[in-house]
Amino acid sequence: MKTDREAVVWTRIGMRPVKMGRIYVTDSECRFTYSEDFLKTGLPGVGIL
Repeated sequence: MKTDREAVVWTRIGMRPVKMGRIYVTDSECRFTYSEDFLKTGLPGVGIL
């Protein structure tokens, strides 16, 4: 049985940790979704190659 993998990505704004989003990896794709709190900051996002 194949399973999807998921990880939470955190960043720091000043001295406060902020959840940036979640990354999902399957056998066929990789997706990143941003958290609402991070999007409200207006900061640039993550770059994945």
